[in-house]
Amino acid sequence: MFPQILSIPQASPRYLLIDCNNFFASCERVFRPDLVGKPIIVLSNNDGCVVARSNEAKKLGIAMGVPFFTIKRFVEAQNVVVFSSNYSLYSDISHRVMATIEDEVGVEIEQYSIDECFVPLSKALVPNAPEVAVRIKERVKQDVNIPVSIGIGATRTLAKLACFIAKKRTQKGLYSLYENLEGQKELFSSIPIDEVWGIGRKKAEKLKTVGIKNVYDFQKADENWIKRYLTITGYHTLLELRGIPCVEDVVTDPKERKSIIVSRSFGERVQTKEELVKALSTFVSKACVQLRKCGLVAENIILSIETSRFRENYVNKEWQARFPRPTNDTQTMVHEVLEGIDSIFEQGPLYARGGVLLYNLQREELVAGNLLYLDQEEQDKRQKRLMETMDAINERYAGKAQLRFAVTGDEDAKWRMKQEKLSAPSVSWETLHVAHCK
Repeated sequence: MFPQILSIPQASPRYLLIDCNNFFASCERVFRPDLVGKPIIVLSNNDGCVVARSNEAKKLGIAMGVPFFTIKRFVEAQNVVVFSSNYSLYSDISHRVMATIEDEVGVEIEQYSIDECFVPLSKALVPNAPEVAVRIKERVKQDVNIPVSIGIGATRTLAKLACFIAKKRTQKGLYSLYENLEGQKELFSSIPIDEVWGIGRKKAEKLKTVGIKNVYDFQKADENWIKRYLTITGYHTLLELRGIPCVEDVVTDPKERKSIIVSRSFGERVQTKEELVKALSTFVSKACVQLRKCGLVAENIILSIETSRFRENYVNKEWQARFPRPTNDTQTMVHEVLEGIDSIFEQGPLYARGGVLLYNLQREELVAGNLLYLDQEEQDKRQKRLMETMDAINERYAGKAQLRFAVTGDEDAKWRMKQEKLSAPSVSWETLHVAHCK
């Protein structure tokens, strides 16, 4: 249907894509060597669905996303080890993995997700890309005890595809896709188009209707047709698969974020205004910490509460406001939560979920002063120091009693997320015991 391109240029290995294997499950094994070889699953918020599986659990046929209650008896019968999601632990280990990779390669990496990163290879590393990849695998396993798969490619998209091949079709977890891309017809023909980075479900369905079912079909497709029906993004993906780098800015600078959302399902249904205030005050406190870490302030806030979508008389309410001045001050936002809940609360419904969205974010240092608030300048400085002090104390004593506003309530409140199978209350590397060998 489409004219084939005459040739694909020879390419050099420019990027590594490093992906941690079964990351959440692997993190749970870091401090539990007794779990090596045993099936592990990790559950979503409120211990609802399976969100991570070890290879042993996959072999048992446990599917991703399956509700836990439907497989509970099977899991018990098969002696599968079950964990609640421990996001603080996963974040700490992710940071250690990324720092280890950067230290090994000596260049700044591009962290794409909690368990993935791209490594742009310097000219000095290009000739020895496979050896560099092997060293990274060994170093991360040795230092952090996390297994990784690595793809090598001339572009980010090829590196991502190579990593898919490394995880699914190799024993060593390492694969290269660069030179002689034309000679990869058999391999590319065996990989569904859905597996290409940047080709979502809708695009894949559109491509399949015109006979483009695999990577090879797409790689040989007509450029003008791709540009017309998949826009410039699809065209760039096509060029990337041909070894021509086009994709940039895979990592968003935290200071360029436009919004921050903290949303949770409640551990138990909430019926009172007081409990909703505590829950959403906790959410907005977490959002403010993220703002301050990124050096941002928010101009607007939206609160939302809703009942279960699977029950009759579904209720979904929102309240939004604009701050007099852009802010990242927790106390200011907690006052907004109090006002917002007063406005939207309705007695009777059992609320199942709540959330806080902060948007129209700006860099704190770029916010212009306001003549109307000159008399509050000293108070603002004191409040800023207070927030900085709270953040510093909470970061230092992570996993222990922390400073928080009283309105957020107790740690054992019924609305808090269920984590009945949490691996460890202490999730900071700094809180671990140190053994000195003599």
